[in-house]
Amino acid sequence: MSLRLRHITLNNFRKFREPITIQGLSDGLNIVIEANEAGKSTLLEALRASFFVRHSTRNQLASSYAPHGENVAPEIEVGFELGGETWSISKRFLKSPSIEVRGPAGRTQGDAAEEVLQGLLGFERDTSRTGDTAAYGALGLLWVAQTEALSVTSPGQIVRDSVRSTLEAEVGSIMGGEAYERVRTRIDQQYAQYWTATGRVSGRQSEAKERADVTGVQARDIQARLTALEKSLSDLESSRTRLKLLEQDLADTSDTETRAGLVRMMEVARAAALLLSTRRAENETAMAIVRGLEDLQTRHEQAAKALSGAEAALADAKGRRTAVIDDMGRRKLAADNAREALAQARVSRQQAKQALVEGEARVVASRRASSVLAARQRHENLLSLEALLAEAGRATALLIPAPAFAALEDIDRSIARAQAELAAGATRIELTGLLPTLRLMVRL
Repeated sequence: MSLRLRHITLNNFRKFREPITIQGLSDGLNIVIEANEAGKSTLLEALRASFFVRHSTRNQLASSYAPHGENVAPEIEVGFELGGETWSISKRFLKSPSIEVRGPAGRTQGDAAEEVLQGLLGFERDTSRTGDTAAYGALGLLWVAQTEALSVTSPGQIVRDSVRSTLEAEVGSIMGGEAYERVRTRIDQQYAQYWTATGRVSGRQSEAKERADVTGVQARDIQARLTALEKSLSDLESSRTRLKLLEQDLADTSDTETRAGLVRMMEVARAAALLLSTRRAENETAMAIVRGLEDLQTRHEQAAKALSGAEAALADAKGRRTAVIDDMGRRKLAADNAREALAQARVSRQQAKQALVEGEARVVASRRASSVLAARQRHENLLSLEALLAEAGRATALLIPAPAFAALEDIDRSIARAQAELAAGATRIELTGLLPTLRLMVRL
């Protein structure tokens, strides 16, 4: 089954209160890169709802699709290709629920559309309240949410049936051919490491069984020795108690026979002490074996912890690998943007160079025009100066000569002296009053 998404449209679905469309999805790997809490997991949940959740359901899962605090109808539209055919789904939940499936044969609505979608994708009807991924079939294994990436759950019956039928078909396709011979040879080699041709235990299984038997014998021997040591320790405590009693009796010197008996008992106590030291040595040997076994068990537990840590590290490495892939995608996008910016900068630089050349040409032309204008102005000034010079030449030709000016000045001075002398020696007549007629004649 080859299912390729083409576009997704959401409206009133959880945090997407306004319509949003993601389109242009290609056949290859499509990576959606956004910041945290941008709605990537919500987008995945919307895809699940469009494929696997019935439009008429009102369970807890469907109720969670509506945006918090709003009484609206979540809507989803998905376009995809399946088996080379183009399909699309439009679903509406909670208020006036509806579904429409469009495909090569036309449009289907309502429960009939749900049956068409169920037969098309091969899943069962989900009757749970929070969503049962086991009902989604083999396709449901591909929808891995962020919180489910490290969890491992057993596949449902639909998946097991699909895997079984696929394996049966695969095994049937290789039976009797070269592939079957290769598989059979490999199986025989692996089988020969554990069993003989007659079905008896051999090889690695025999070695493991022998090691298990030897370990069991050692464990039983150690247990027996431990029991003997515990019994010896109990006898030692009893001997110590009797020794204390004997020491008390030895302190009393009144009875010689009692003292002799106490001496014998002391010898017995010494023998018991010797036996105790022997048992202690055996106990130390047994404890060393026990410590060895405990150390072996500790190493086994450490190995198990190391294995768990390695698995966790592997999961973490996979997570970091995914993060690195995402970061590589972002860096590649940034590099592409930088290349585009560089190309634009180069074009802008070329345009700037062209504009600079044009500007320099314009400056040169402007300077040339300014020079021409200044030259024309100087030429006009020169023409006006030449005209003034010519007029000055003509005026110079009409000027009175300097000697004539000197003679005229001498005459003016002579006239001024004569007038002064005349004014000094002349008769002055002053008339006052009103006279109708006056004739005055003066002769000199």
